[in-house]
Amino acid sequence: MRTKLIYLISLIFLSLSCTEEEEILEIRSLTYANNNVTLNVGEGFTSDMPEVDGEGSFTFSFGDISASDFQGISIDESTGVISIEAGNTLKSGISYVIDVAVSNEDIIEVFQGAFVIEMVSPEAIVDFTFAPDVNDPYAIEFTNSSQNAVAYEWDFGDGSEISTEENPIHIYDAVGTYQVTLSAENADGTVNSLSKEVVIDVPQPTESILQIISSSSDHTQLEEFINADSELITALEGNDLTLFAPDDDAFEKLRTALGIEDLNQINPDILQAVLSYHIVNSVNLRASFNESTELETVQGESIFFNANGNIETGGTDTDVEFIGKEILATNGVVQVVETILIPPSIFATIGTNIGKVSQTVLLGADFSTLAAAIAKADEYAAGEGLTLLSSVLAGDDPITVFAPINQVFEEAAITPDTYTGEQWYGIIATHVLIADYSGQDLGDALAQGTNTFQTATGTKIKITPTEYQNQSTIAAGGAPVVAADIESSNGLTHAVAGIVSSIETYSSVLLGAQGNPEPNFYDAFNNIRYSYADARDASGTSGSTVDLGYYFGATNEVTLASIDDQSLHAVYDANGLPIEGIFGTRNSTRFRVTDISPEQFNSLILNSQLESAANSVSNTNTSATNLQVGNVISFTFDADRGGYVGLIKVIEIDSDGTGTGTITFDVKVQIEGN
Repeated sequence: MRTKLIYLISLIFLSLSCTEEEEILEIRSLTYANNNVTLNVGEGFTSDMPEVDGEGSFTFSFGDISASDFQGISIDESTGVISIEAGNTLKSGISYVIDVAVSNEDIIEVFQGAFVIEMVSPEAIVDFTFAPDVNDPYAIEFTNSSQNAVAYEWDFGDGSEISTEENPIHIYDAVGTYQVTLSAENADGTVNSLSKEVVIDVPQPTESILQIISSSSDHTQLEEFINADSELITALEGNDLTLFAPDDDAFEKLRTALGIEDLNQINPDILQAVLSYHIVNSVNLRASFNESTELETVQGESIFFNANGNIETGGTDTDVEFIGKEILATNGVVQVVETILIPPSIFATIGTNIGKVSQTVLLGADFSTLAAAIAKADEYAAGEGLTLLSSVLAGDDPITVFAPINQVFEEAAITPDTYTGEQWYGIIATHVLIADYSGQDLGDALAQGTNTFQTATGTKIKITPTEYQNQSTIAAGGAPVVAADIESSNGLTHAVAGIVSSIETYSSVLLGAQGNPEPNFYDAFNNIRYSYADARDASGTSGSTVDLGYYFGATNEVTLASIDDQSLHAVYDANGLPIEGIFGTRNSTRFRVTDISPEQFNSLILNSQLESAANSVSNTNTSATNLQVGNVISFTFDADRGGYVGLIKVIEIDSDGTGTGTITFDVKVQIEGN
């Protein structure tokens, strides 16, 4: 832009030689044609120069500067104006000396004057116009019509960066009224400003929030999780809503932070709570957000903002910024955010659990029922002053957790309400070993003859080889390991297809025909069936592993009896199979038919539960006779067998009345050492 400069010139002429008779010629102004302006010398500046009578003449010289550099200099005697023609260049801050020689009647008088040029730029005249882009109502084209300016700064009133373009185009993110200020600077550095209001408005929306998310290529993961949850769909089908919509990059950030392959591995209940935290039951435009804004979400907790209008409750990110412009919907507004917002209550858990066993168990999609049960157990523990299970899982001490998958609870119709918090506390603690054992470690221990491991409750569980879905694996407390060695910083998780029990559970079949080569005797500790001959040989004088025998008598049908039971002896003696004097050791197992239901029997999984149900004090009978399907029999081992207790549930009796019937039963028995 061309700039008009005003030059202030001080012009003083000093007489070098004059007489008293000479008149004074006042120099009033100087014309500098380059800028086509007249520059006033200023009041009080005169030159002592004689009046020229018409016969004299003036000559000008410029000290060390060649006179040829300044062409066409003249003086108007009547007005006292010195003129310098166009084509000459005068510089600011330079002192110019003009020698004026006056010739009059052969007498030459020389006058010398000095002047300094000071440049003074005109003030900038600020003005601008604006108009929205025809294709984007958020884009505003600004046209600068300012004068006498050499630099510009635009403040668009939305917190964005200052622009120094002469005619910028600015894209706003949200509807609203913005104060736009243009500051223009002249050549001297003087700044003048002008502000105008710019109103951003958009056409009436045509899509709902769900439709906006569905049609967005940047929200594929958000759409997937919403469509998988009917409650989220219902919430977003309402009216007057704000959805803070994390884009696909935000989901990827969370996946990376958690160190998992897929966010579908997260507990769906937690995902629902997190995404519900992004929904507000009111329409909130971005221009209204500030440090005093608090928005209660569908999840129940509130979203807070900082002084910049960004979200400060995003988890580790306390300055969550918005992406692009806000999107108006027929039922509210979509605000796209760069980070998944985590409710403070959930963030407190996630922050503690990242990288720990607790992350796998409490946040894992495959273990959501277990996580709910742990929450119930921890409520009980907190009230009793006990160590929280979640703290054990997130602690620094190495642990191994056998974690039942959701399918286990579904197939057994077990929910968090099935047991009390106290019961869940004992059940879940039985799934934890206070050491980190890999699948290889457990297999090696079995090969070396070690099959019992102490749990966090102090009771023991058994590790045994087994098969699951035609694949060889190991079982912990009867629960087959289906996915081993899920690594964490404080231990290992093994997913199991069952509930780990601190008691042994077996199924067995005994034949009723006395003398039949098929099994009639039983080792309840180790689930071993014996024929008469095998039982006789196992009953050495230093101890016996035979705990009971089975017979189907004429009077006492379907009978389980101790090896020292006289009726058992009589039945076998009648068939030429003596026990008295033949069995070196006859264990004195004691029985009692209980009123425990089959369902109650099935629910027993803890050593403490079995001890309470079996009630060894009341087990005084040497046999349990005339048993029927559904009976539950309590028994106590001989003292030489440790005095442990157990329960037998009759599953099936198959008899034709001839003594050849069979009995099928389940056994629950204490693990040796508990």
